[in-house]
Amino acid sequence: MSPEEFNEIIRKDIPKDNFNENFNNNEGNPINIELIGADIYSDYRFLYDNYEGLNGNKSLEHIKETLEYKDFIAKTRYLYSAIGSSFDLAAGYTWSMYLFSKMTSDEVSRLSEESIIYWLKHEINRTTWTSPLALKGKSGIISVTFNTGVKAIKEMQNLYKTLMYNGIDVYICSASYLYVVREFASNPKFGYSIPKENVFGMQLEIDNNNLIKPELKINYHQTQGEGKTKTIERFLVKKHGGKSPLIVGGDNHGDVSMLSFFKDTRFSLIINRCRDKELFKLSKMAADSIGMKNARYHLQGRNENTGKFIQSQKSVLFGTNEERLLR
Repeated sequence: MSPEEFNEIIRKDIPKDNFNENFNNNEGNPINIELIGADIYSDYRFLYDNYEGLNGNKSLEHIKETLEYKDFIAKTRYLYSAIGSSFDLAAGYTWSMYLFSKMTSDEVSRLSEESIIYWLKHEINRTTWTSPLALKGKSGIISVTFNTGVKAIKEMQNLYKTLMYNGIDVYICSASYLYVVREFASNPKFGYSIPKENVFGMQLEIDNNNLIKPELKINYHQTQGEGKTKTIERFLVKKHGGKSPLIVGGDNHGDVSMLSFFKDTRFSLIINRCRDKELFKLSKMAADSIGMKNARYHLQGRNENTGKFIQSQKSVLFGTNEERLLR
């Protein structure tokens, strides 16, 4: 993207209200898209004019040592967290996809594969990025803390393969961009081996040159919240003669609809992240029905420090060593 295109896309569909107060800058002042957007745009313009892969002649190694690069990655990662925590789910899901504008779907798939391979080699960790003191810009100095690392879950791989071996079709319906989640779900390198055509995710329009446009695909439901349920009804329930999914699994607020909507679903599996709000209600139902015959909702515990499942409906949250059942 040119700097002008990038400047427009990072602001697209984002409310101009201040972010959640938890995302004030390091001096305690509120931030909004206009303030942080101006700084990220300024950084990007520097990178665009100087990096040899774009419009300049400096190597990536050189660029990574610049204050503008360090400011750019910190404030862009901050913006991802701030949007997701301050506004509705749709804003965060679509904003992150728009960053793929002007790439091809094949480029997104290759980038995703490289990223997955890289992070599979690392342990689960938590890191904090702080923007450089010398580049306050309009938003000031910011810090953002986030988890890194990704793990393949052997029990899920075994479950998928066992279901498919026994003639039960397995599908993924994700609120992530289609070409990102499909890479992990379908690339045989990563052990899940879901057929590509069985993966559903968020989609954007593609222009006549096969380049991604920052526009949601027309006549296609956003695959988050009720959009997941509508996508399953449209593409899968009809395909399978009007039958509901036998098993549905999820781990977040955006999965509540598909976990609870289908009356004939026999087993709703909640990967237990001890979430609050909408998912808490279903998690509480699962906790209250532990040991009951024909219970619909079930929790699967995991240790967030290792990224692995544990033999419990309770989970160990990151940075702790104590199992807990509910938020």
